Amino acid sequence: HPERVTDMVKMDESFTALFPEGFAHPPAALFVMPHLSNFDLAGRALALSGLKFQVLSYPQPPSGYQIANQLRAIEGMEVTPMSLSAVQQARTRLKQGGLVLTGLDRPLEDTRYFPRFFNRPAHVPVGYIQLALQAKVPVYVVACVQVSPGKYKIVARPAVHMQTLPDRKQELEQNAEAVLNEAAILIDAHRKQWAMFYPVWPEALAEMP
Repeated sequence: HPERVTDMVKMDESFTALFPEGFAHPPAALFVMPHLSNFDLAGRALALSGLKFQVLSYPQPPSGYQIANQLRAIEGMEVTPMSLSAVQQARTRLKQGGLVLTGLDRPLEDTRYFPRFFNRPAHVPVGYIQLALQAKVPVYVVACVQVSPGKYKIVARPAVHMQTLPDRKQELEQNAEAVLNEAAILIDAHRKQWAMFYPVWPEALAEMP
């Protein structure tokens, strides 16, 4: 029921302002989403609004994720599990003026990078930073938040422009921290809606009562 989706999800001015020429002409940009509220519903609402974009989803998805990706399939939204070919496709799309969307707070078990998130080193990905640097595009934190039962809005934070640095680790972590700071503002404002069930700070589990 597409009409029910579009009735449930509205676009905040902070988000629509990113499209001065309308959804048919999106900016060359990388959108990253924290797992706030009903983010899947938001993606469907964006596609139903006429926006065309590629989604970089969780790599090598198990059966449950594969089913979720099938449910996400809708005209305008191309879901591609993270892989070398998917990243290359995303890079090409960005360089040609397209739009790519991915998550930013699904932690990685094995990583060499620990950008600070809520002022604490976190096991969150930084690969999207490399993609934005290579394509020379800004990063926007976009989120879906619930405003009342059954009603949501899509909001956006200001653009984060990538900074090039001589040290690769510092470059990835420092740029990621700038993006994560924007995400933290949205999460902090809607703490009960943050639906990340994997440990972003694994060492903090031992500190919990």
